[in-house]
Amino acid sequence: MNVKRTIIFSALSVVVLITISGLLPSVFFFGKMSYESVREHLHRISFNSASWRDEKQVNSEDPVRIRMVDDLIRSRRLDRLTRPELEQLLGKSSTTNYFKEYDFVYWLGPQRGPFKVDDEWLVIKLDRKGVVEKYAIVRD
Repeated sequence: MNVKRTIIFSALSVVVLITISGLLPSVFFFGKMSYESVREHLHRISFNSASWRDEKQVNSEDPVRIRMVDDLIRSRRLDRLTRPELEQLLGKSSTTNYFKEYDFVYWLGPQRGPFKVDDEWLVIKLDRKGVVEKYAIVRD
């Protein structure tokens, strides 16, 4: 009876291992994507103007702007700001050859998610009176 049990257990173990090995790449891939998504969400911080403008924090291994931009957008703090108010809050616009149709462009950091191919930017367009008309997070 023990030999029969051992054979059945061994056969089931082989079937389970074969099934798992076929699923392992997709479990790893989707698990990594889920982990990166949760990690990015938990890594967010509240907007802070001084930190946003601090070049050491902006150009670090862990850019501060990418972590706080969602709070800035959600707060709608940019709505109806004038050019001087915007510069006081966010500092000077980043220098880039991208997004020429916008008045202000701020580099946020490498794109969020498991595949960091592009960079993310905050772009801001002013109306004819020099007041914030629209803003968005874009990728290059």
